Amino acid sequence: MQKSARYQTDYKRSMILGALAGISMAVIFATGFFFRDLMNLPSVVASPPTSASGDYPLLREVQTLLDQHYLREQPDSRQREYAAIRGMLASLEDRYTFFVEPPVAQSESDVLAGTYGGIGVQIQRSEQGELLLFPFPDSPALAAGIEEGDVLRAVN
Repeated sequence: MQKSARYQTDYKRSMILGALAGISMAVIFATGFFFRDLMNLPSVVASPPTSASGDYPLLREVQTLLDQHYLREQPDSRQREYAAIRGMLASLEDRYTFFVEPPVAQSESDVLAGTYGGIGVQIQRSEQGELLLFPFPDSPALAAGIEEGDVLRAVN
């Protein structure tokens, strides 16, 4: 019977020590959160920019470091901006959300609106594999003397 009483005493002691350890850890954990807020320490998890202007301090810091230490020529600011936009949209992991650069978007918009750019020809491949030109009415190609069915031999 003494073994059973000793076992119960050891069990109760283990339960009390475990409960005290758990409560102590919870208090220490909560205290850390409380003091972090009081001391204005940054959070471990990166948070989005807090300014309304959409400022990205980490991105600005990386660019500063590149400006100071990168040895090769950097892409122009527009290319970097477009790359940042593509990266931001890629982080959404939505294949239907993507960035179309403004010149390409304008070209696609012109095509949808029925306007075009270039010299104003329609190109078709013949059965022999030749590229045949068919100028649009009032196009620069027609003004330059290209006639329907001319064969494209080379591009300068």
